[in-house]
Amino acid sequence: VPNGEYNIGTLTGDSNQKTAFEKSNISLIGESMDKTIIYNQSINEAIGTTATLYIHGNDVYLQDLTIQNKSGGPTCPASACRHVAVQQQGDKMIYKQVKLIAGQDTYYTKSGKTYWEGGEIQGTVDFICGGGDVFFEGTNLVMRRSGGYIAVSQNPGDWGYVFNNSKINVSNGSYNGTFYLGRSWGHAKTVFLNTTMYAQPTAEGW
Repeated sequence: VPNGEYNIGTLTGDSNQKTAFEKSNISLIGESMDKTIIYNQSINEAIGTTATLYIHGNDVYLQDLTIQNKSGGPTCPASACRHVAVQQQGDKMIYKQVKLIAGQDTYYTKSGKTYWEGGEIQGTVDFICGGGDVFFEGTNLVMRRSGGYIAVSQNPGDWGYVFNNSKINVSNGSYNGTFYLGRSWGHAKTVFLNTTMYAQPTAEGW
């Protein structure tokens, strides 16, 4: 996919601009992470009906892309911010140098095993959430509002969410010290290994 901005919400989305990506054994590779931007602007907020991309297949590989839901952001009302960038339900997925941007529930995982290498995830509340096992290697996590939670693990497989060699940042210095690393939702598993906190969470941490 060449550099550019692609509004797939109006091209391939449903009435709420959610696009279903249901094939297996597919690679989606952009020219560059910061300049190949796939986006939508969902209308009605909800975790299950707003994804820019709903990936429902196995053995899917994404590289050098930004996937953004432009309806989700730090100015979104706290009670109506669930605008998802990626919702995934499948097994054996790989993200390499991929950036996700939204507000609440930016990255919604439902099942299977996933590997991240590099890249970045930006959000506000519970912005990495759901089930399955996901290993994040060197991924930058960016909190985009005061308060909120980075990770909400729910019904994991063997490991849940594992962040290794990751970085934790904020988009605004005033958010430093106000956010949480995560909260449990159901039977949660989340661990941070070898992670540098350029921004500090609350004293409670969790």
